[in-house]
Amino acid sequence: MEELARAGADGVTFHWEVVAGEGWQGQQGQGEVAQQQSGGGAAAVAALAGRIRGLGMRAGVALAPDTPLPVSGQGWENMDC
Repeated sequence: MEELARAGADGVTFHWEVVAGEGWQGQQGQGEVAQQQSGGGAAAVAALAGRIRGLGMRAGVALAPDTPLPVSGQGWENMDC
């Protein structure tokens, strides 16, 4: 991230599934609800977004179409787009 900031990047967009880890990829049924409620890697997402913003860049997140939408309070407050 530091190299991107030094190079003049205005923002970084990353995939939620990659940062949050297994459990978000293609999870279906009751498992996805349990995963969302337990945080399921949201702390890692929030930490990365905070690091990006701390370097003066915008933090963005992309979600794969089959990824359940994470619930509020799971890192969204650090996202710019």
